[in-house]
Amino acid sequence: MIEYGEALEDFSLDAATRAELGDPLSKDLTRQVNSLLDLVRNHFADTFLRFAPLQNIEMAPDQTPLQALEQVEALLSATRAAARDLVPLAKEDDAVFTHMMRSIEKLTRAHGQATSDSDRASYRREINYHLAMVTVSIGLYAAKARHHAGNIGPVIDRVLAQTKRVKGLQGLVEMIEELLPSSAH
Repeated sequence: MIEYGEALEDFSLDAATRAELGDPLSKDLTRQVNSLLDLVRNHFADTFLRFAPLQNIEMAPDQTPLQALEQVEALLSATRAAARDLVPLAKEDDAVFTHMMRSIEKLTRAHGQATSDSDRASYRREINYHLAMVTVSIGLYAAKARHHAGNIGPVIDRVLAQTKRVKGLQGLVEMIEELLPSSAH
């Protein structure tokens, strides 16, 4: 929803689009887009706050986006394999992980086709963030799967707090691997 809202925001701010729609429609579109973004941001404010540190996670300078993607895909495979030792990953959750990884693949292809350094840097930041998001989400699943009952909130907060101490995406993946049973990796 956030990405959709941001795409609509870019569309509503585009001068050519504004000219084509005309003044009344252009203003209405902008108002509707702002309402959508405000609603989403207000609803997910706690989540944004919790996941803000992920925006600073970066892959190693000598690591390509494809290598980082493969590393997180390997972590996801290990997580799927760990399902026999943990509460199994729900089909629906696994489908979301698969969808997220396919989106990151698209970003990785776009990064490879980018023609300017600024575009490549922008794609790399987006890839970093999305890979970190998937990695932490896998860690949250592993933490929840190990603690079947009770209040999982403190466990989630502890996992997210640990992300502030890791050095880059590699460190984040290694931290999450430690949450999986040893037979999975």
